[in-house]
Amino acid sequence: MRWSFIILPELSHPAKLHLAADKMVNGKPELMGEFDFAYDAAKKTLTTEFKIPRTGGTGVWLFNVDGDKIDGTLTVLPENEIGRRVNVARGTAGADKPH
Repeated sequence: MRWSFIILPELSHPAKLHLAADKMVNGKPELMGEFDFAYDAAKKTLTTEFKIPRTGGTGVWLFNVDGDKIDGTLTVLPENEIGRRVNVARGTAGADKPH
């Protein structure tokens, strides 16, 4: 599966970023979700917490930013299980499959 992430600064608040994530289906982008992240410059991390519509649980995305690379996990609560791992870099098409 190929993914596309668009990350934009929130102009009214410099420590927040907006992320829109698409997956490619039959050569066309299909929106997976949009999130507002808090950016911690000292830790170089992006975090957001959200409700998971189909389960009613809570999800927490935590991304580590390293230059043009972002690595992260989706943790599903209250189980505290890793639901997804993501590794992306600027200018790449994403991963072939979730890790």
